[in-house]
Amino acid sequence: MYIKNYNYQAYGIEILEPLHQIAMGCERRFQMLRNAEPHERYDFGSTEIGFVIGDVRYSKWPNNANIVFVGSAIYGEKTMKSIEQRIVENLPVGGKVITLTRQLFNDTDDFRKIDAVLVKMSWGHSTSFIYKRVKK
Repeated sequence: MYIKNYNYQAYGIEILEPLHQIAMGCERRFQMLRNAEPHERYDFGSTEIGFVIGDVRYSKWPNNANIVFVGSAIYGEKTMKSIEQRIVENLPVGGKVITLTRQLFNDTDDFRKIDAVLVKMSWGHSTSFIYKRVKK
């Protein structure tokens, strides 16, 4: 995969401390790649990532976030609706949402499903749904 001149702000809100620590390790690796000598495969542009501990349903939403990943494999309907509402309130036009297993935005003109991809996970394969906000 080639990453070229992207300007994304991706922030994670993780409710579990052990998973937050894993995410922080990923952030450190990202920063190492970003700060290394230029390489044709890794041109991150001005992409930023960050992680905080909290509950996405109630935590302060990062101001510049334009990518949202929802590891939604085990969330119930009520939690999914709550997360969907937070996304509707906060994600700018052009922002993207990626979910695992569960879909969002069934009855809206504001978001368009742009892809569905089968991904290999530690527990098997899961469908990842990718949406783009087209209007607010």
